[in-house]
This record gives sequence, C-alpha cells and structure tokens, in this order.
Amino acid sequence: MGTIEQNALKLAYIVSKYPKHNLSQILSLMQLPGIDVNCAVWQAEDMGWLKVPDKDEPIEIVTLPNFFFDDEVYDLMENLTFTFRHLANKKQDPNEYFLNQWVGGYPSHDFLIAMQELTDSKTIASYTITDPKDGTYTFYTLSENLGKDWGKSQFKDQKKLIVRHNQ
Repeated sequence: MGTIEQNALKLAYIVSKYPKHNLSQILSLMQLPGIDVNCAVWQAEDMGWLKVPDKDEPIEIVTLPNFFFDDEVYDLMENLTFTFRHLANKKQDPNEYFLNQWVGGYPSHDFLIAMQELTDSKTIASYTITDPKDGTYTFYTLSENLGKDWGKSQFKDQKKLIVRHNQ
C-alpha cells in the first residue's frame, strides 16, 4: 500500500496534474483503503503541500515537494516502456482498454503517475482515432512513432477515420 509519506506524495502529484478536479474526484483516483487515503491527506496538509477544502471543491496546492516514488511506480514505468517497445516491433499501438486490462493489478493512481511521467519525459505519446460509426478511442505509442498511427489497423473502414495527435 505504500508508506504514509509515499501516499501523500502520490496524492500531491495527482492534485498537481488534475488541479480542477474536486476533492471527491481526486480521492476516487487514489485506489487505497480509507484509512490510507485519510493519512495521505493529513500528511500532505501537515507537510504544507496541500490545503484540503471542507467542501467538495478543488484542492489548493500550497507548495509542491520534489517528487520521488516507490519502486512499484518505477517498475511499472519500466514495464510499460518495455511493452510499448515490444509492441512497436510488431507495429502495434495499445489502446486505453488494452492497457487497462494489462495493468489491472496495479493501483490506479500508480498507473496514472507512471503514464504521466512517461508522457512528460516524452517517452510515450497518445493519439485519438474517431470512427464516426463507432466512437473515439485513445491509443498510446512511443513518442518516436507518433504519426505512424498503427492503431488504425484495428478498424475495418480506415478511410473515414479522424486521427488527432496529442503532444
């Protein structure tokens, strides 16, 4: 589950990446038992990082710490990078549903942190494919492969697809 300090760091990180989310939305991203979430909130306040509102409003960032995470986050980042490289060799980009299935055993907040760190470091990038008949899907790829759009191969009629690259 992580130490109180690690959970507080993860909470502060998520608040910094989702500053408009209300308290309840942020807490729902923290996949921890209630006691661990409360300890993380109190520790983040005690450390002077966050000011948590009394109502369901956005959490105020007071000052952000230097972020460092436990081995589980770094191991997940390594596994994700390895997966993206392996799939790139096959000219495949995973979509959000594929990734959600593969990381199902990890806490959701660790997955969010790992993906954000990989995106911020320009290791991975994302793009959306909209099929007018079927909806919009998000795909992930190594940044060096952005624009190759290997996710299109999952659709029958590729002529009507709308692709948008995210940086």
